[in-house]
Amino acid sequence: MSGKKLLLLALAALALLLGGAFLLWNEGTKADLEAARQRLRDAHLPMTVDDIRPPPVPDADNAALVLEKIAPLLRALPQVDGKDFLMWFGDFQSKHKELHLDATATKELGDQLDSPPVQAVLALIREAAGKKEFNSNTDYSRGPQLFRYISPLQQSAKLLGGHARLAASRGQSGEAAADVWAMTSLAEFPAKEPPALITLLTRVAIWGITTAEMERLAVTGDLAPEWNQKFSARLAGINLSADLVRAFDVERIVFGQQTFDQLLAGTYDLANDVGKPDGWRDWKKWVRLQAYRLPGVIRSENADYLDYMRVFRAAVAAGAQNREALERRLGNVASYSPGGLILEVLVPTLEALSKNVLLRSHERLTVVQVGLAMERYRAAKGGYPAALSDLVPDFIKEVPPDVFTGKPLLYRTEPGGAVIYSVGKNLKDDGGIDDMDADKDDINWASGADDEP
Repeated sequence: MSGKKLLLLALAALALLLGGAFLLWNEGTKADLEAARQRLRDAHLPMTVDDIRPPPVPDADNAALVLEKIAPLLRALPQVDGKDFLMWFGDFQSKHKELHLDATATKELGDQLDSPPVQAVLALIREAAGKKEFNSNTDYSRGPQLFRYISPLQQSAKLLGGHARLAASRGQSGEAAADVWAMTSLAEFPAKEPPALITLLTRVAIWGITTAEMERLAVTGDLAPEWNQKFSARLAGINLSADLVRAFDVERIVFGQQTFDQLLAGTYDLANDVGKPDGWRDWKKWVRLQAYRLPGVIRSENADYLDYMRVFRAAVAAGAQNREALERRLGNVASYSPGGLILEVLVPTLEALSKNVLLRSHERLTVVQVGLAMERYRAAKGGYPAALSDLVPDFIKEVPPDVFTGKPLLYRTEPGGAVIYSVGKNLKDDGGIDDMDADKDDINWASGADDEP
């Protein structure tokens, strides 16, 4: 046999050998992948986008379908004094921050909110708030998206808040409370979607608008005891820290699931995945995040980004009520992280989210809940408590600590009033003053003659 034929046979044998080795490797990899998937199933962890997709909502109960009608009506509202209505309305709210509207402001606001176009929008907003469920019907194959509902939700909450102030200034306290209650429903709609950071931040924003109106009604005596109790109970069931943890869980599932299925099906192109945002590398990080190492597939150095996410998730879960522990763990993660642009950006961003947005919003809800208890005490006893402990157990089950210090919330009475407050992120007792320009960030509830500390 000639040398040329021998070379061809040798090459063919080598090709068969390599092909067989590749098939064995591929089958082994598939087996590893399926074994990892089974471990995930055994741990009762969601495996696919369908596992986190909200169940279908009958059209009759779906508030999202009503919100779709609200958005174009909001955009079509007539101008006021040459300004877009929503711009005018925002300017009006900024101008009138005081608790009581005077007669001139009440008339100005009433002239606009009593108009038929605005009343039509308010009717739809109340209809949406009265629905049992919310499902944006968004395709979640690319992750939770609430973008087209964020603006209508926030604008609807502001419009309800404005009408609540108008009703209260007219002596219609029950109608005002009902509007604020509808605002609480709008704030909770994003919680019924698969959680994501955008849904959480939307909820935080709407709760901020809503709690400000709750406080106005309570400290001006326009909130009946039964409404006060309803609002307090609603606030007690909110845990923004838990929602942030759930958001991380969902996002890693969304970004990993598609590649997981392609790998199991043998259709994923391992050679051409560089630069794909939801590709092989992201999937590897996701699997490592679940602590499942696949021999021959996962390399630990490819998972730094989601390793940070895993530790951050644990820090938020463990540190929701302990600011020092949360900061310490985040600091440890930052020093542990091996570097890279993504981590340099991610570390301060997540720290800011947790400390500036999440914890401050969490504490605002807490302070308002205690403030509502104080207003019930005032209505029943005819005056303010000497100490917050006097609220327990008749008006609140327990007085929660300041999330920033772990110590009791601060409280003082003064002639004709009282102030409850948290020291905020700067950890300084600023006397209950919230003025970022002066580096004073106390989170307060102020009641009485001066209304503000």
